[in-house]
Amino acid sequence: MLTIALNEYGDFHHLGQDEEDIKTIHFIAGVVYDDMDNEQDAENERIRLDRFFRAVAEESHSLYPQGFFGKLKVDEAEEETFNPDAKKDMRIFRDAIDAALPEFLAHGTYNGEELVAMPRVGHYAIALTLKSEAGKTEYLQPFYE
Repeated sequence: MLTIALNEYGDFHHLGQDEEDIKTIHFIAGVVYDDMDNEQDAENERIRLDRFFRAVAEESHSLYPQGFFGKLKVDEAEEETFNPDAKKDMRIFRDAIDAALPEFLAHGTYNGEELVAMPRVGHYAIALTLKSEAGKTEYLQPFYE
């Protein structure tokens, strides 16, 4: 049973902003986790994901989950305030996640260390569609050979 899914669309890492690059590089991607109908494995994977993000944040000196959004909470009693270095901090966190993600998706580990005592039963699958010059309308056209 597919239990954890992440779908994204966009110009990630701003690949289409440079005139030297191919214009408007966009993609639609999906990452899904199949727990193989094992409810305990689904719960273990949620814990594993949380521990993964926390470990990456700690090693990259980022805040979790605030590092995703560029906000800092100065004190529990105070309201959230904008971090003037938010873009730089988010880039550091993002780059650390990018570097560690292949190992995590393949093995469920971070720097070779298990994040949950129970081994992973399920697996991740990744689907990707690149946007063409014709845009999304091309996806709606019938397929002809």
